Amino acid sequence: MSDNEGPALFIWPSVYQDSIATSAEEPLWLRFRDGYGYVPFELGEVIEMPGRKLEVLRKLGWGEYSSVWLSIGAVSYPMKYVTLKVLTANASYMLGRGFLAELEALRKIMSADPGHPGFQHCSHLHDHFLYQSERGYHVCLVIDVQGPSLTVLAFHQPNRSSSLP
Repeated sequence: MSDNEGPALFIWPSVYQDSIATSAEEPLWLRFRDGYGYVPFELGEVIEMPGRKLEVLRKLGWGEYSSVWLSIGAVSYPMKYVTLKVLTANASYMLGRGFLAELEALRKIMSADPGHPGFQHCSHLHDHFLYQSERGYHVCLVIDVQGPSLTVLAFHQPNRSSSLP
């Protein structure tokens, strides 16, 4: 099986969680068939497809199912800087088979009432597309640039927990 082909059964990434939990970078060496398949972007890399052009500026972070990049959106986006969230090849495979609902949730938010007081506090999906790397196919989500995650905010609290209302 090539790295671009899906496993007969998808593998939940937690199989390798203990070995990468303390890693500062995503495990690029773990392939799609290992349950991962992170996109190996280079800083300055340009993604050009019909109607869109993005330049990858810097990595903002990564998680079990994706890596997140600050990008300049040169075509068709309402703001200059956007966040490019790139799902792993495995997560993209799972999304395509209905096991992950992130794209569906972002679409639902975009169809919500913009006058709702919480609308401005949600991620807004500007675009999504499929990108092919040597690690497989990746669903890419173009969303607004936002602040740190709730985990990071909680870490900086005196008791290392969040005090959300």
